[in-house]
Amino acid sequence: MKTIVVLITGLAVLVILKILRIIINRVGSKNSYWDKASKLFPMTEIIVWVVFVFWAASLFYKDRIFYPYLLLGMMLISAGLIAWFFFRDIIAGALFKMQHDFKKDDYIRIGSISGQIKSLRHTHLELTAENGQTTKIPYSRLSRELITGMTTLEGMEENMIRLIVDKRIAKPEIEERIKFELANSPWCNYKNPPVIKLQGEDDGTYSFDVLVCTLNNKHLRRVEKALRDKLSNHKL
Repeated sequence: MKTIVVLITGLAVLVILKILRIIINRVGSKNSYWDKASKLFPMTEIIVWVVFVFWAASLFYKDRIFYPYLLLGMMLISAGLIAWFFFRDIIAGALFKMQHDFKKDDYIRIGSISGQIKSLRHTHLELTAENGQTTKIPYSRLSRELITGMTTLEGMEENMIRLIVDKRIAKPEIEERIKFELANSPWCNYKNPPVIKLQGEDDGTYSFDVLVCTLNNKHLRRVEKALRDKLSNHKL
């Protein structure tokens, strides 16, 4: 009889938790408060199942002589599991930082995810992908992934821009102004500085080739247009 009661109760707990998870996930996508609740729900599930196991053990073995020792052992195991749940990412983070020399703004590939490191927290790493979205990756997950560093964000392409500039601006000043414009452009990879080379000159103009890194041709066209507009109007 006790076995049937435990099985029915366990099934009821399982169904209730499943229903609550579905409700919280659906409401959480529309409400920030419930979104926070959804992040805490896994811990709530663990606590509920721990209470259930203690209740079931009490139901079966409360009158046995070894019950106090069983209860103590279960408490120690539960405390260890809960402590590991809370501290595993901190421990994994310390090991990750010891094994890798990554810093803020470095580019990194973690499994199938790549991006720029936004911050290195105590429990997780924040990564900014090429679409601008920030992803939080727990350190405990990193131990199961292949991790590699990159000099640029994956997908960055080197492109050449040909610029014709009026000689009324001195060559060193032109180069400095091009570098300044590109460093402040949201469409370039500022980690890799541009390569600027004088290709030729005539009576009134200089001809420069500028090697830049952009994510795609659309960004390249924006960079090129901004440079041409400002150089032709002497706004740099």
